[in-house]
Amino acid sequence: MSPLPDPVDRPAGADTPAAAEARRRRRWLTFAETVGVIALLISAASFWDSHQERVRSEAREAAPKAKPKLTLTSKAVDDGARLDLAASADGIVVQTQTVIFPKALDASAVDTTGDAHIDASWFESGLLKTVPDHDGTFTGRMPVGIITKFEVNGESVTDTALYDLGYTLHPRTLRSDRVELQGLSLVSRGLGDKLEAKLEARWKAGNPG
Repeated sequence: MSPLPDPVDRPAGADTPAAAEARRRRRWLTFAETVGVIALLISAASFWDSHQERVRSEAREAAPKAKPKLTLTSKAVDDGARLDLAASADGIVVQTQTVIFPKALDASAVDTTGDAHIDASWFESGLLKTVPDHDGTFTGRMPVGIITKFEVNGESVTDTALYDLGYTLHPRTLRSDRVELQGLSLVSRGLGDKLEAKLEARWKAGNPG
């Protein structure tokens, strides 16, 4: 009988080729699983971000929109005989206005439609009776109430505001002073039915006599 071949000497604990191959395959499987888990986490994070953005967008749409605020600007024309008025913000279209004067001026409220302005002729005779004696040019201011109806973003809005109107009186020989309107300055807005009371209070504060 022929003698059996001697077994190949291997280091203690060394894998057989089959075991090494199996371990290599398990290593690649583990790597693939890791990549899959990472991809899943990235997908989940992306979905969460998308969901949160959708929630924020829906919340913004559902939240009540702040009502637009109106501030009037003015431009003196005709040597200050008139102030042309306009909204300071784009997208606001002034429809009508009611301009209210202090009772001491004995001037009726004036309504305008589509042509926002203030004329000195509306109140100058009453104003000249209230100013103190003066020599030369006199500069002062008086409160006026303005109720404005305007359109913005398809919505009709009414604004009730108190403004200070600046003016200058220029003396004339044998004639009453000429009233030159300078401009408007916002005092307060959103007064509603308190507008006339606020108007009178501000007039009295500036003209205690």
